[in-house]
Amino acid sequence: MAQTTGQMSFADAKVEIKIAAGAWVDIGGEFTKIEVDGGERKSGEAFTQTGDTPVLTKGKREKYTVKGSVVYTEGTTTPWKLLWDAHKAGSDVQVRWSPKGGSTGDYQFSSAATGNVLKNVTPPVGEASNGDPIMSEFSLETADITDAAIVP
Repeated sequence: MAQTTGQMSFADAKVEIKIAAGAWVDIGGEFTKIEVDGGERKSGEAFTQTGDTPVLTKGKREKYTVKGSVVYTEGTTTPWKLLWDAHKAGSDVQVRWSPKGGSTGDYQFSSAATGNVLKNVTPPVGEASNGDPIMSEFSLETADITDAAIVP
């Protein structure tokens, strides 16, 4: 197999959030990171009397946890404030991202449309001795993440 030439960085990614039944909000001006944990498939094993290795079975998949960070900015419609208010209210939240930027044909990954749990949104914290931007992190649990090519 020849070496790839289709590599990309996350610098051009498009990340959006959706609160309850509202519209998708592009948070690209303030998001800095998206990470995903979980999704492992459960498995089982048993050893039989005659074998030297286990027999294996597969089960259901675990939930995913989508973790992100945003630059803290003040205002009623900033990503931090939208996520903070949704967390406090227990609102449904969905997140989606397109590593290549969100144009027609690019892949887009989305948390489940319903049943997600916004587990945490951190308040603004920082350190006085440096000039780093104030950051906030969020954590969203979702039953599934889907991928699809964006259509016009």
